[in-house]
Amino acid sequence: MSTEDERKNLQQPITSNNEAWILFMKGRHFMSDLTSEGFMQGRTLLDQAVALDPDFVLAHIGLAEYYIMGATNAIFPRSEIYLQARKEIETLQRLAPDLPQTWIWTATFNQWLEWDWKAADNNFTRAMNMYSGSFNSTDASELGNYSWFLSIMNRYDKAFEIDKKALELDPTSPLVTMSTGYSLILAGRYDEAIIQIKKALELDRNYYFAYLELAWCYCAKGLYEESFKMYESAHKLKPEFDAVKELTWLKTLALSGQKVEVRTKLNEYLLLQDKHYIGPDLIALVYSALNEKENAFKWLVKGYEDRTPILGLLNTHYNKGYVFKNISSDARYIELVKRMKLPDN
Repeated sequence: MSTEDERKNLQQPITSNNEAWILFMKGRHFMSDLTSEGFMQGRTLLDQAVALDPDFVLAHIGLAEYYIMGATNAIFPRSEIYLQARKEIETLQRLAPDLPQTWIWTATFNQWLEWDWKAADNNFTRAMNMYSGSFNSTDASELGNYSWFLSIMNRYDKAFEIDKKALELDPTSPLVTMSTGYSLILAGRYDEAIIQIKKALELDRNYYFAYLELAWCYCAKGLYEESFKMYESAHKLKPEFDAVKELTWLKTLALSGQKVEVRTKLNEYLLLQDKHYIGPDLIALVYSALNEKENAFKWLVKGYEDRTPILGLLNTHYNKGYVFKNISSDARYIELVKRMKLPDN
């Protein structure tokens, strides 16, 4: 399908400015690989699109995604982007209050940046009601936002139902295919997740984040050598420092018994914090794997104080049964889940 055909098929407010449209399309393309470089390139292009057409709703949706998901994926801290994210959400509500995507991203903002689960639920429900079951392929990736929320709420069956709909809408998207795999990871269904994520790699052999998710699945199953192979593949695609890649790799090293090397590398990484953002949750998961509980809780508490978005996943099967398995039965972990008002399993 040509860019012009896709533009005509979108049932969303677009723009009459052709240059702004091209910038938007390029920006979304770069952001879809979920890397820090891709996000930064995408943000620059989306800013340029908005400069050309300040009322270009899709570009504002892209910027909302940049701020919210960038913080969620540990590209930068929540504190740096909260006000900008809120501004984009307010802009969307002003420009397009009748657009379902406005409320999808409002709910996603409530979920990750505010931990307001009730508001998120209400706004996701509002968006779904506005869709009235009528979706198109451009809605597929945003349905993944709702699936993540349902997983946080331990409503896994409903999450899988939403993922199935997203795949029906866009079966050729590596991002949508991989996101479905991530829902299975959160539910602790690693064998099924591996099958699904491999399908994403069939669509794009260079899809960096898919290799990371496979590495996490193999590690959760205790298949450390297979996990290391996936990290090696990811590293070949992105050899530069990436906190998610490096710290989850350290967790696998620790669980495989290489604890001396892990402590050395972790200390090296902590010295890089002036240059690279490293989420407190990532540091905590390494200490948990090392069975250093006091250090793990020190960083989890910092993550809570910083309102690190991804802590919203603390009560999923994946985090309780694997990522923080060594400490999830500790009273301090249970209390943290309660303080965040996450649902009981």
